[in-house]
Amino acid sequence: MNCIPLLCLLATANLLAAASADKPRLIASPEPEWAQWRGPQRDGTSLETGLLQQWPAGGPKLLWTSEGLGRGYSAPVIQNGRLYLTGESQERLEILALDLTGKVLWRATNGRAWKGPYPGARASCTLGHGRLFHLNAHGRAVCLEPASGREVWAVDILERFGSRNITWALSECLLVDGSRVFVMPGGPGTLLAALDVATGATLWQSGPLLTGPSADPAQRRVLDPAGEADLASYAPPTLALVAGHRQVLGCSQRHAFGADAASGKLLWTYPLPTRYDVIAATPVVCDQGVFVTAPDAGGGRLLQVTSEAGALRVEKAWGAALDTCHGGLVCLDGRL
Repeated sequence: MNCIPLLCLLATANLLAAASADKPRLIASPEPEWAQWRGPQRDGTSLETGLLQQWPAGGPKLLWTSEGLGRGYSAPVIQNGRLYLTGESQERLEILALDLTGKVLWRATNGRAWKGPYPGARASCTLGHGRLFHLNAHGRAVCLEPASGREVWAVDILERFGSRNITWALSECLLVDGSRVFVMPGGPGTLLAALDVATGATLWQSGPLLTGPSADPAQRRVLDPAGEADLASYAPPTLALVAGHRQVLGCSQRHAFGADAASGKLLWTYPLPTRYDVIAATPVVCDQGVFVTAPDAGGGRLLQVTSEAGALRVEKAWGAALDTCHGGLVCLDGRL
């Protein structure tokens, strides 16, 4: 490069900035502490410092235990000295708030218990915008006051958007973005919708994700049977900046997808069919792209979403022979 040193430095800086802007990056929740599924960025990574490098002899000291919290699979979230989790009794799902001594401060009911295969609470709670949000196995999305557990509003997303439940029940950990909370009913009405955090009113809906051929290089779909509307998956979505767009990244029953966070428009889709229509792992965002995996799906895939002259394109960069049903994948220092 023939230029004076200062101009060379500026040109190099601009190139590096442009390259950095092209890399996907997660958008963190503004909430303090561990306020949602898998942490501030939903990536399973903690920013805490000063942690022990090894356990003391005999293991860590037991501080307290708490019983009678119900049955379930969901992970707790924590904020302002309170721990929030869910559990099911024989008939109902409960959301509980505990202090850091293990004392139960309040219990709130979010509809019926799941009595289908593998009973138990599924989704974790999400804190955002001064409220606590949760989706039960039957599609009842609820907004509570974190201090008291008082119900502010509730919406049956399957009823409102004309969809139906999936085999092992809805398991989505709701995603809050400012004044919106995203829900994924799936089906012929809409794949994804945004509700007002204050009222539960519908702000936008994406429309359905239909199977079948597409001439759009950003809309790659399961080809057969054509015309079916995809249902929801078991994988909670995440929020990221990808190819210059602020996107909700998620999975439907047979696809990975990215939707515009402001409007719900489906920006790209990629087929990920499985033997039992099970996608349960949250997409992982890394510098090189978006990694998705599911059981009996021919392995995991790193997807690259690019923008060319304003048009998006999605391609598989590489695949790996993974057969991952559950579990949180983590991207750290260039490794999965």
